[in-house]
Amino acid sequence: MLKRALSRKRKMRCDGSKPACQQCVRAKQHDACQYDDGKGKTRTQLLREHIERLEQRIRELEDPEYTSPSVTLYDPHRHGRSESSSSSLTGSPASTGFSLSVSSFSPSANNSPQSSWIQGIPSPSPTPFTDIYHEEPQPTIELAQTLVDVFFSHCRQSLLGLHMGRLRESFTRPVMEQHHPVLTNAIFLWACYISRPGPLSTHESHYLSRALDSLSDALQYQNRLLDVIQASCLLSVYFLSNGRALEGSYHANAAASLAIQCGLHGAITNRSFETTASISPFKLDPPKDAIEQGERILTFWQVFVLDRCWSVVLHKPVTIPHGSDGYASIIMPWPQDMEEYVAGQIDDLHSFHTVRSFFDHQVANVRGGFSPLALRVKASALFERAHHLASTWDQPHAAMINLYYPFGAEDPVSYSKCLRAARCLVSIVKHIADADYDFLDPIIGPCWTSAVDTLIRELNVIESSWPLVSSSDVRSEIGTLLYAMNNLSGRFPLLGYSVAKVQKRLSGL
Repeated sequence: MLKRALSRKRKMRCDGSKPACQQCVRAKQHDACQYDDGKGKTRTQLLREHIERLEQRIRELEDPEYTSPSVTLYDPHRHGRSESSSSSLTGSPASTGFSLSVSSFSPSANNSPQSSWIQGIPSPSPTPFTDIYHEEPQPTIELAQTLVDVFFSHCRQSLLGLHMGRLRESFTRPVMEQHHPVLTNAIFLWACYISRPGPLSTHESHYLSRALDSLSDALQYQNRLLDVIQASCLLSVYFLSNGRALEGSYHANAAASLAIQCGLHGAITNRSFETTASISPFKLDPPKDAIEQGERILTFWQVFVLDRCWSVVLHKPVTIPHGSDGYASIIMPWPQDMEEYVAGQIDDLHSFHTVRSFFDHQVANVRGGFSPLALRVKASALFERAHHLASTWDQPHAAMINLYYPFGAEDPVSYSKCLRAARCLVSIVKHIADADYDFLDPIIGPCWTSAVDTLIRELNVIESSWPLVSSSDVRSEIGTLLYAMNNLSGRFPLLGYSVAKVQKRLSGL
């Protein structure tokens, strides 16, 4: 005999009619009619179990040491995902939104890319860490390769030292054989960033969020350490270029610290300083071939340039030390073009202190070190060293200004050298075509700012002197640099702050 709680309470027999018995129909309580026919759980039982699961989850969140019984939580989104897995994500606000014939993400991705990190994961997790390779929806192969192609023409701005052919090919391999999402998402972020103000740039915040979310996961894998270092460099330059100095400095310091800790600055010699008391989980595996060795060399110098240049701009100590002895010494060949690594041509593999020999004019410095990237590294070293001494392409001239500017007010020789270096920068700027600004390194902006400061000081001297001297030439030079700074600030907002300050100073003259 079928019974119902309400009918039993009223001592009335339930006729078993569905969806509601006649007793409930007469009482106008259709929705309250529940059956206990032994074939399934009643609505009340389901609600009670759901409440118990929620209370269990609250205890887990309140007490991290609490161990819950082995219970799989009900996923309210599971049915919705299975029913809509074949639908396109193009119309979703949080999807990539590219006008492609197929979804940008794999069919199993739900409509919110960020939510894929937290939905559908049993609680507590069966392992201590989230398996990022399976939880995060990835762009399609075609989309990933397209974003890499967009990034490739601008990769020198970020100094990323990867073989782009291998990077494109890696998206066709199994997920675990690809680069970690922290690096690929950072590359996709840059592809969107350099596309401003085009439609692609609307997805910038999406890839930034994914890169930052995957950073902590990547640190769990020792074989992904290079991906973390390279991604941290990309994130740092991205933040610095957008005027977000604190975040940029954080990621730059992280990249430099990891590079030193894993021995990347001396990886060419495979040095080891481990002792019984040391904890060194960061030892790199030997490179597989010359291209992989070249990528490591380029990655270290990418970190070095970032550390040296932006430490001057941010007025902070360098993270990679100057030491020439022990573990801190830099023993790494000067960087070369990727084509040379592909051909198996790696410069001098002997152990010599690269930067130290450059400053000491040692013969070892003659061996290699003349590629455009190597010259850029040397200019960065000079830039930081000149700034350091003053306080206790364009960059050597900026280094000259940093070295002599503090003494210019009292020393005519220092003043003259600063002014000459600033005017050299103006001459170089005059040869930059408008189309070239899209490919300039953001560190050029602070270099131009130091030149403007020098020219404004010269303008003050001229206009306060007697007899009066024409200041039109100096004003023209300042105008040339301001034009360049305005152009570059359209790509790198960081420079917009400097432009505003310079214009404010000029308005007071």
